[in-house]
Amino acid sequence: MSQLNMSSSEGAPNLGTISLSSRIALFMGRMRMFKEEHQRGLRPWSGFFDKAKFSYPSKMEAVTRANKNLTFYYSNYILLAALVTIFIIINNLLFVITMALCAAAYGYYRASTSNGEPFFLRGSEITPMQAQGGLGAITLFLFWLTGGSGVIFWVITMSGGLVIGHAATHEAPEEDNGDLFGGSSTV
Repeated sequence: MSQLNMSSSEGAPNLGTISLSSRIALFMGRMRMFKEEHQRGLRPWSGFFDKAKFSYPSKMEAVTRANKNLTFYYSNYILLAALVTIFIIINNLLFVITMALCAAAYGYYRASTSNGEPFFLRGSEITPMQAQGGLGAITLFLFWLTGGSGVIFWVITMSGGLVIGHAATHEAPEEDNGDLFGGSSTV
């Protein structure tokens, strides 16, 4: 098993020298940190969806509201976009399965050639350029065949539309006094 080799210039691990299980553990650790950071910034959903705070603003007021709301409800918007993305992906399982298979094929190629050994396919040696070109072409074809551009379009459109629509029409929060839940803060 390889050891974790820290890059001296960035302080980040050199992913070329660590094992797959270490990479997964590193990814899961980063996801846990991301989750904890954004859970702390999550605002109450009762205020986020309060019908009384929605109104049709003027153009300039919409921009001001959007700027304030995007900052104030940032974590809520991230979660909302993630839920929309999950919904769209569940409705396009063929796309997810084919992209996962393409990623697995690329991972197999990388694992097979990690020791500098040549890659063989049905008894013929495949050069790195041929392998990467072939994997890229197959991935692009399957992306097109399974409607990948439609999936990306709907994820961006639905997430962006919901976030911008909410941010522009929801009344901007009062001055933030440092307390995330609206209570009085005493220092």
